[in-house]
Amino acid sequence: MFFIDCWSVGLDDIPRKQITTERILTILQREGRFSNFEATANQVIARAITAIVNSNVVETYRPASLKGCDGYPWTYVRLTEAGLRVIGAGAPRADHK
Repeated sequence: MFFIDCWSVGLDDIPRKQITTERILTILQREGRFSNFEATANQVIARAITAIVNSNVVETYRPASLKGCDGYPWTYVRLTEAGLRVIGAGAPRADHK
């Protein structure tokens, strides 16, 4: 039996010249997390993720299902009201609690 691990939600698939806060937030709203590996894949994405995490558009959290572990390499996020306004979305995802 083979297992294939994928440490990406698609952030590292965005062409560097097309990386925008809105594009990243759209992916984060859909996925609810990002991998530390893809968040540091290149300097452009690393700067963008750092700015987003340090702003008021997302908040990080630890899901209750991760009892006893830190979730590495994943960082779990949910968009705040400010983040939802950036992407024009209505309400936070119900499963991001």
